[in-house]
Amino acid sequence: MYQISFQSQFGTTVVLQVRSGSGNCDNNAIRYDGPLDAGGAYTLNTDDNVVCYRRTADPNNPASGFTVWNTFSPDPMNTPVTITL
Repeated sequence: MYQISFQSQFGTTVVLQVRSGSGNCDNNAIRYDGPLDAGGAYTLNTDDNVVCYRRTADPNNPASGFTVWNTFSPDPMNTPVTITL
């Protein structure tokens, strides 16, 4: 089981989307789709090989859409990781 934390560096609430699976991000299972408060964090525990994530493109404009998908592949040592958005 891999533990991945997503930490917001923004002073406003952003929308975070996280998917995990093994292929195309758009086809992977949705693991989280919701708000991430200013300075907040979300932690995912998964056995999947690929984790995709994106956030609100402009943290100051909730209607700005999303960034492109970013991908992360956990290491086989199950080292907990924190990704700063």
